[in-house]
Amino acid sequence: MNLWSSSEFTTLESLACDEALFHHVGKTGESWLRFWRPVEPTVVLGYANAATKEVDLEFCEKNGIAINRRLSGGGTVALTDGCLCYSLALPIVSNTPFEHINSTNRFVMETNRDALERLTQQDIKVEGVSDLAIDGRKFSGNAQKRGSRALLFHGSFLLNADLTLIANCLRHPTLEPEWRSKRAHTDFITNLNRSFADAESAIAIAWQANPSEPPRLSDEIQSLASERYRQKSWQFCRQPTPAPAANRTTP
Repeated sequence: MNLWSSSEFTTLESLACDEALFHHVGKTGESWLRFWRPVEPTVVLGYANAATKEVDLEFCEKNGIAINRRLSGGGTVALTDGCLCYSLALPIVSNTPFEHINSTNRFVMETNRDALERLTQQDIKVEGVSDLAIDGRKFSGNAQKRGSRALLFHGSFLLNADLTLIANCLRHPTLEPEWRSKRAHTDFITNLNRSFADAESAIAIAWQANPSEPPRLSDEIQSLASERYRQKSWQFCRQPTPAPAANRTTP
């Protein structure tokens, strides 16, 4: 697997990069693991989320916190300094765990869990569909986007994040997993308290990912950022208009 640790993009551009990489894998059949870190505090909506319901808009506006939307579903998250984000862009191949959505979820979550258990020497559990938890508290949320030839599985790890800021940015989710038990953000999330380098190394080893020359996606990333990710119609509409079929992997 190819490894790409990128630091050249803003948070918004990194979301566009995820989509560009997803398209790239659909065309080439390559496998990529990408790490990135948020440059500034940012709220990221799941594809079908409504900002008015999931986000404390007044707090975010007052504190200059941007609101963006990602390509995949799932819940809304707030990213701060101390979050490590990762993206797996993988070809969909028959007779592998990536052939179906449920087996993909299980394989990716268990691979990441096992990697971080080896790092921390602590018991880590997969909770709900795509959460990782330690001592009953969530430190990683994940989501998936699938096409006919490729999938994007991405998420974040709270390593040394500002948990208070995260809680202030977000309202209580309109949909929550049963295991959350209606807990407030401050009682539900936690940090893993590991360095970026150690976490990246553990995950990369688990996926047998080796540093590679990044694909040449700058033009597509900037086009997606300009035409979609910076548009209010994408950021704030509950059901944003999908990309034209010519510019996206066929669902």
